Amino acid sequence: MIVESLAIIVIVAIIIFTFIRRGRKNAALGTLPLLLVPIGNILGDTLNRSLSSWQRYIMMASVTHSYDSIVLSIQPVGVHIFIITISLLIAGAIYEAASRTIHAKAIRRLYLAICGGFSTILAILFISNLIF
Repeated sequence: MIVESLAIIVIVAIIIFTFIRRGRKNAALGTLPLLLVPIGNILGDTLNRSLSSWQRYIMMASVTHSYDSIVLSIQPVGVHIFIITISLLIAGAIYEAASRTIHAKAIRRLYLAICGGFSTILAILFISNLIF
């Protein structure tokens, strides 16, 4: 789902650029954390691929060594899921911090629900695509 992540990054970047051009820098800053989960997915996929190839190399090279059980206990898909989860948690923390600048309680809740919901659903889709 790298192409989908890149498409989301481009769309959110266009939205941020539009906010900046209209002089709404706070709105642009509030939209910025929407990029974290797609970037986390791309980073996780990159690490997943490199760990997979590295793991195969270690398996072939360490047939006679005893340290392979430590190195091979790292599962590349687990690292990918961990990175997506951490990016979701960081995005949630940034949403909470950004929502404190919103004075109206209803708008603050709406901001948290929409942005948090978007990032959570996106993370669930990325993780379910990895698992199934």
